[in-house]
This record gives sequence, structure tokens and C-alpha cells, in this order.
Amino acid sequence: MRDLIDELENFVSRGPMTNPPPASEVRRRGARIRRRNIALATVGGMVAVGVIAMPLALAASGDRHSGSHEPDFASAPAPQDVRWSQTIPAAFGLGNGMDTKSDPAYVGTEPGEVVLPEIDICNVPVWSPAGRGVVDVLGAVWSDGVEGGEQRTLALYQSDAAAQDVLDEMRSTVAACPEPAAGHAYVHPIVLQASAGDDAVAYMDQYGDADGPSGEGNAYVITRVGNALLLDKTYFGSAGSPEAGQHTANQLEHRATQVVDDMCAFAAEPCS
Repeated sequence: MRDLIDELENFVSRGPMTNPPPASEVRRRGARIRRRNIALATVGGMVAVGVIAMPLALAASGDRHSGSHEPDFASAPAPQDVRWSQTIPAAFGLGNGMDTKSDPAYVGTEPGEVVLPEIDICNVPVWSPAGRGVVDVLGAVWSDGVEGGEQRTLALYQSDAAAQDVLDEMRSTVAACPEPAAGHAYVHPIVLQASAGDDAVAYMDQYGDADGPSGEGNAYVITRVGNALLLDKTYFGSAGSPEAGQHTANQLEHRATQVVDDMCAFAAEPCS
């Protein structure tokens, strides 16, 4: 079988998304938030109000790119007798929302084929399919060989706390990366904004050389719902600025809307 991940390294980014989310999608998101508010108020005895996800640099200033405030589900205590799912259903639609006009998303379980292998940030290993607490993984990859590609991995953990620990480590590692030294080749992580699920982290790897950024990089969006992490990655060829990286991260979040909604199956109060 051809190695689809290797092919992704040669892709360029797709153009800007021209169609905003339909009204039905907006209503579905609102309904999902209301359902979670009710469930957490009943089980935990409280609803914590805060920001779902914010890069550390913005947390210090109190800024928020959308200006909205949403419940911080991650801070509400889960019931003590939660039995977290330890298996990803075989029919889980991890490829939903990927652009499949010319080549359907391929879904499988083999690391290095469609499951993301290992993620390092500033030479610090922060995630692997065999990492601590991981109990199940599923991967999906889409490519057309010309315009773009996307890789997703769904990782299931022993508990929501174990998944949150990994997300927190990724957030702090990106924020702690030093600025690249002038006159040297570098891979520079830049914090981006994300707001899906119970908590989310987004960043871009900006490749550069002695003359500065090369205009190439990878965008990552990592989203937690319950004890599951969705790791979404794409290579793009317009990574010369944080604004370009943020636009690409927004595209990843938009295309994964249905997947994040379906991840409610791994929440403390699973959806039916």
C-alpha cells in the first residue's frame, strides 16, 4: 500500500474557504453547548464559566479573537463513577468533512501510515500513538496530490484527566519555545487560536533558513472532548505569517465540525 503520509509533504495549501457555516450547523453547535451545560449542571452541581481555549500569550492580556465567552467544560468536575470509553467504534466517521472530491479519505489504525506517528515541539516529544495513557487510536488521511492534504488522528485515553494532561503539555511547550536564532535554519512554533470541544490548542510550525521564514509549515489543531483527543494536521505553503497559519487552523476546525460533534460519544455524559 502506498505511504500516504509521505505524499502530504509535497502538497500546497488550498485556497480560502468561501462558504460560511450554514445556519443548521450554527444551530447544532448551540444545541450541543446547551446540552453540555445541562448535563454538567446536573452531574457536577455547577457550571463553570470561562474560556474554552486560549493561548497562554492571550490569557495574560485577556484578549479573545471572537470576543465571546463560553463555558469551560474542562474545569467542571466529572462524576466519580464515570466509565470512560476505552475503544473507538469501528464506524466512527473520522474522515467526515475532509475534501473528498477526487480521493476519499483513507481510515486505518497503523502508525506511520495514516495515524500520526510522533509529534515533537522544539525537540520535545509531546505526543505519540504509544504515549502514556493512550488506549486506542484511529487515523484518517486525505490527499489529491495537487492542492492539499490533511491528516487526522483520534486518540483515546484512560480518562479525561489523562487527555487534558497531554493537551496542557502541548500548550505549555509551544509557549516556551525560544525565538529562532538569526542566521540559522529553524523550525519555529507559533501559538494560534482554537475554540472547539472542551478544550483546544492550535499552533503552526514555520520553517525557515538563514534568510528567514521559507513560507512553508504545518498547522496543528488538537481538540479534546471527554477522554478523546483529535489531532488535526495539514502542510501549507503560505506559512510566512501567523495570520496565514491562523487562517489554515480555522479551515481545519471548520472541516472537523462534524467529527468534534460526534466526539460527544467520549464525553462524561455521552450522546446517544
